[in-house]
Amino acid sequence: MLISDVVFDVLYVNGASLTRYPLVKRREDLAKILRPVERRFEIHTFTKGNTVQDIETELRKIIAEG
Repeated sequence: MLISDVVFDVLYVNGASLTRYPLVKRREDLAKILRPVERRFEIHTFTKGNTVQDIETELRKIIAEG
């Protein structure tokens, strides 16, 4: 079984902190600087949730998909 690395956020680029920017902006930057390699290195997707039920539904979906 091949295990890939999953990335969902970037906090520093070339020594510059990106922590003052919102996650949406950091993810846009991440997509510009990183190219996924199937089954080796992936940019993790996300779903915005507003309720506990939203989170629970997504967690159950992820667990079911393995």
